[in-house]
Amino acid sequence: MVISKKQEIIKQRAIKHGLLFIKRNSTIRSVAKETGFSKSIVHLDLHRLKEIHPDLYSEVVNKMNFNFSVKHIRGGNTMKMKKKERMNKNDSK
Repeated sequence: MVISKKQEIIKQRAIKHGLLFIKRNSTIRSVAKETGFSKSIVHLDLHRLKEIHPDLYSEVVNKMNFNFSVKHIRGGNTMKMKKKERMNKNDSK
């Protein structure tokens, strides 16, 4: 089976996204921002790892499941901080 240059580039990009996702303990959004690709491309690349690099894929899936399980907590903390900032701005007026 011959792998084209484009397929090889996609394969390497998927591995790079997977390694960044795991090593930096980050989110799909932060990997996308750091690499300049869309969240959709990063997400697709992470799922491509199932065929390319199964061991890395299993780590990525575990991390994605963890991120999904704490998403509501992170969102709540963010809203709490924004509300506090707005309150501080209103108090200083």
